[in-house]
Amino acid sequence: MSNGGIFALRRGYADGGVTPFTADPSPPADTPPPSPRPPPIRGPGPMPAPTGPRVVPLSPQEYAHSYSSTLYGMKPHSENRNVEDVATGLQQGSQARLKAMGVRNGMITGSAPETDSMLARIIAHEISQANMRKGGAGNWYTSNVRDAMGIASMMHPEMQDNPVLEHAYKLALAVTSQGEKVWPNNTKYADRAFDIFKRTGRFPTDQKYVKGKYVNGNFQKLNDLFDSHAQEGDPHGHIGALDFLHTKFTAGELAKMGYTAAKGEEVNTPVYGSQILGSKIGQGFYSNLRGKYDPTTFDMWWMRGWNRLTGNILGQADPKAAAKTKQAYLDSLGADAPKRADALRRLAEQDSAQHERDYKQFRAEYDAGTRVKSKRTNAAVAYLKSLSGMNDSPRSGGQRTWMRKVAEQARQILAEHGHHLTNADMQALWWYPEKDLYGQSDKNVDYAQAMTNLAKEKGYNDSAIAQAVATARRRSG
Repeated sequence: MSNGGIFALRRGYADGGVTPFTADPSPPADTPPPSPRPPPIRGPGPMPAPTGPRVVPLSPQEYAHSYSSTLYGMKPHSENRNVEDVATGLQQGSQARLKAMGVRNGMITGSAPETDSMLARIIAHEISQANMRKGGAGNWYTSNVRDAMGIASMMHPEMQDNPVLEHAYKLALAVTSQGEKVWPNNTKYADRAFDIFKRTGRFPTDQKYVKGKYVNGNFQKLNDLFDSHAQEGDPHGHIGALDFLHTKFTAGELAKMGYTAAKGEEVNTPVYGSQILGSKIGQGFYSNLRGKYDPTTFDMWWMRGWNRLTGNILGQADPKAAAKTKQAYLDSLGADAPKRADALRRLAEQDSAQHERDYKQFRAEYDAGTRVKSKRTNAAVAYLKSLSGMNDSPRSGGQRTWMRKVAEQARQILAEHGHHLTNADMQALWWYPEKDLYGQSDKNVDYAQAMTNLAKEKGYNDSAIAQAVATARRRSG
């Protein structure tokens, strides 16, 4: 792979929209003059660099490739965003710019020092922009998770002094997040699963979800883990199972135990036992919920941002995946299913478009959970996605290792520019603007807001919720 031209990008960095520093305003006329002081002696060196959070600078070519002007509102957004059309447009633009920089075929498909550095700078730049919009707080995501769990503890006070119940709630929230929006489904499903766990000591495995096979399957893994650790002094196996989930292994060690979810990582990659629930759900999100913010969750929106920068948003459609999703869509249609492939695709596009219209018209009902996406609609969307070849998941353990390396470089660049972030905060700050490119920003609800919504539905008032949040913040120091 030729990466010629990348080094030239490091000349003439653009400020990326940094507001210039200004002198303090003049004091009021009645302010007494300061005591005379000798003028400071300054050597010939440069002025001291600012120490507060600031936007990471880029070269003009890097800045153009970053989509920063679109992500942060300096260019108008189209209101009509079909996912495939947006992805096609982003990929075409990305590949053209990468070719102009000297990257062969306009696609970065593997690790190389020059392109890794460029990717890290652009990711750091975009995250610094997002963090500046959040006031430079840095810990927005981790603080949000803390507040959410504080509200959950108010609704379930038995969690406060019981680590088993506390982690059971976090497991329920992580497992039911797969394929569901934060509000209402993920939050309500987690609360329901936790209620069942409190009564029975086990998670339910027969509930309906968008990704029911995987959600119920992960709950079954946890129940099996509880069973395998049951012993005298721990009759339900909860303590032993949690110890396993929180212990560090290598992915290879877990794979030898028979946990196939570990096979998505390179064998020597260090992981927690919670990896058995999957890289995204167990190693990423659940670890974040329990205060381990180093793992980066490579979910769909991370992958879309990464592939936007590497020119790989769209790839070759997977024939096996396409056949599987096609059959699921045919099954949902029954006897009315078209026989011709082109007619089937048109019908899937119509079903998807109709859902978008319904969502806009009945948004309140969807948000309240009284109206849900039908099985047929889910099947249509999955079928179309398989045909498009959207690269929304990591291809291999090697790619995950590569992305972690670049993410760590980006984190270090951010720290040099005053943004001291965990990997979890970095991902969350990159996540929301990426959704905006696809017209999804109006659907963003964070976990603190979702827990607030749930608490109000259960009859808690604003004062009680605010007190619960304040308690959580005080306990966290």
